Amino acid sequence: MPAPSTAPSQATHSITTQLRLAILALLLPLLLTAGLAIWGYQYVLQRLASQPDARQLAALLRLLDQGSAVLCFVALSGLLLTLGVAYYYVERVLGSRLRQLARAMQQMQQGEPGQALADTHPDELGCMAQSLDAFRHVMLQLNEKTDALHMAKEASEAATRAKSDFLANMSHEIRTPLTAVLGYTHLTLDSSLQPEQRENLQKVDAAAKTLLGVINDILDFSKIEAGKLVLENVSFALSDVIRNLEDIIRMQAAQKKLMLTLDIDPSIPSWLRGDPLRLGQILLNLSNNALKFTEHGQVRIAIHGQPGPDQGYTLHCAVSDTGIGMTPAQVDRLFQSFSQADTSTTRRFGGSGLGLVICRQLVQLMHGEIRVTSVPGEGSTFRFSVRLHPGEPPASPADTQLAPSLIHDQALAGLYLLLAEDNELLQEFECHLLRSLGARVEAVSNGQQAIAATRHPNKRFDAILMDIQMPQIDGLLATRHIRQQYSASQLPIIAMTAHAMESERQRSLDAGMNDHLSKPINPEALVTTLLRWVAPKAAAKGKTMPITESPLTLPELPGFDLQAAQQQLGGKTSLLYKLLLRMRQDYAQAAQQIQATLDAGQPQEAMRLAHSLKGVAATLHIAQLQKAAASVELALANGDSEGADILMPALLRAMEETNASLALLPGIQPAQNTEGAPAGSLPLAALQTLDQLLRERNIRAKRAYHEIASQLDSYDTTANQRLADALQALDFISARHQMLYWLQQAGAPVDEPVR
Repeated sequence: MPAPSTAPSQATHSITTQLRLAILALLLPLLLTAGLAIWGYQYVLQRLASQPDARQLAALLRLLDQGSAVLCFVALSGLLLTLGVAYYYVERVLGSRLRQLARAMQQMQQGEPGQALADTHPDELGCMAQSLDAFRHVMLQLNEKTDALHMAKEASEAATRAKSDFLANMSHEIRTPLTAVLGYTHLTLDSSLQPEQRENLQKVDAAAKTLLGVINDILDFSKIEAGKLVLENVSFALSDVIRNLEDIIRMQAAQKKLMLTLDIDPSIPSWLRGDPLRLGQILLNLSNNALKFTEHGQVRIAIHGQPGPDQGYTLHCAVSDTGIGMTPAQVDRLFQSFSQADTSTTRRFGGSGLGLVICRQLVQLMHGEIRVTSVPGEGSTFRFSVRLHPGEPPASPADTQLAPSLIHDQALAGLYLLLAEDNELLQEFECHLLRSLGARVEAVSNGQQAIAATRHPNKRFDAILMDIQMPQIDGLLATRHIRQQYSASQLPIIAMTAHAMESERQRSLDAGMNDHLSKPINPEALVTTLLRWVAPKAAAKGKTMPITESPLTLPELPGFDLQAAQQQLGGKTSLLYKLLLRMRQDYAQAAQQIQATLDAGQPQEAMRLAHSLKGVAATLHIAQLQKAAASVELALANGDSEGADILMPALLRAMEETNASLALLPGIQPAQNTEGAPAGSLPLAALQTLDQLLRERNIRAKRAYHEIASQLDSYDTTANQRLADALQALDFISARHQMLYWLQQAGAPVDEPVR
């Protein structure tokens, strides 16, 4: 819109002057009438003074009557004219213009420019109208610029979102194969390797983790830049953060023969509230830089605290080194994105140049500041402060502490417990464990059933053991519903989950739970946690938990740590045997079910199944299966379905090996052909020949198998099919696992482990 050519003109005519003139003009008829009245009065007096006769008096009276009528007419006409002119001037000349001004000002007050007044009168109201028109023009210009800025902001936000999406997509594309590299490397490192092979794989693992660190830095930077990074606010022990930091960097310092010194102020509270993960990230980043740029001397980490206002607590940290140091110009560029001290530093030491930028942004998010002092050739010192708050240890209504030796078979005597667990095998184990400790247990399979059980009028539970991941309603939502009826002191709820992270524990507490137990459940930890919140209703009597229970002897199961599993179950061999049979029956196709749900496009269900399988494997101490299931679950939790697909072959293989081991258990096999021949009819010699060919990884094993396939099929169709599938895929290791079962069924001794 073009700007006005001239500024609003000043008033050349005054409204007050116009009003005065109008009043004088309106008073003229009244003054004229008053003058006529005075003249008539004097005239009558003169005539009366001359002693008029009767005829003259009559004429005088007629004149007075006529004069009075004229005067009344003139006075009334003057008054009406005065009122009419006044109304016209006030209403048409002043009122309408004032209303236009008021309406225009109200519109501007509401942010609407409205229409131009176009009042050209050269008086005060005209000047005000012209001023408002000029202000309206400025408002229109501001609105246009505001719209332009808004569009530019939206374009900038769209560009930021596009950049974040690009980084997320690129991260996904890179992390998918990288997850597979780390997963397979981890699984391979757990197997038997030559020293040179192990060293090479360890280098691959280190390089992949370095690449993963760079990707995480880029993602953190993108999140912070987009304002999407949310800090946690949980209670944590500073000693845990320092311990984790020391575990990571002490080996690096030892490799470079550097002295590592930690100076921690003992007056710092044991528990603080804030984000321990990000605090550890800052310290680790600065410490890694110090170690990277220092060839000789030492790296020193100093931490001290200071109480602040509003019950806050400020943590002051310093990381010093005796490394290469920096010039003032290099320090000025230090906290710029994708920048290092100079290009030679990048070539010599590597790095993306994002670490310190992320540190600065994290420190600012924690309401602190970071600075650096450095001398070239002498070293650098990075100092930062963050604002935290005093924390509190896990809440406990009592200081009850139970020594492991005091855990006995009636430790939970008289307690009525509700167990919410969707995994039938774990539910059976946990029920058996709780009942063996003297408790009365009612088990449900999901959160909806748990809510219904607590609302039953004839049931009053002493505590609830709540799994987190369950179908229909999960443990967190179920707890929130229960808390609407019972407080934490009235009905303690203890979380049970395979997630051991502090953030998961905090989620449980935020939902209203009293405490948190990590799977696999340790009996001593279970008793200690329960008795922290409830007291047994009967005297704790009885002998200590036995280490062994029965003379039942289990066969050696490759891939299982049966001794640890038996200890996990309180030494109950019969319970372990029962759970192993239950797993053989219920989980033989677990990996295939996970693969099927992935193929059907149901990643959440696949993640739940992987979580369940991981919990079972952890309880029974099947290390390889637990790690494979955990890798798939982690990939799905990160939204990486492609990475999960890449990891599925390892899970399927681990499941197959587990099934082969479980087949060695005595007892009824799942889907076994009961009409088959007796054990004595198995061709022992042919089986031993086949086993020898498999040990040698000889392709002739397939021909040897086909010669006895019909006999094996008539004995156990399912086991025979597994052996046939392994040979068809030339998977000699899985086939050797299957042969352990067949040799044992044929009565041959099996004492050599599969390699």
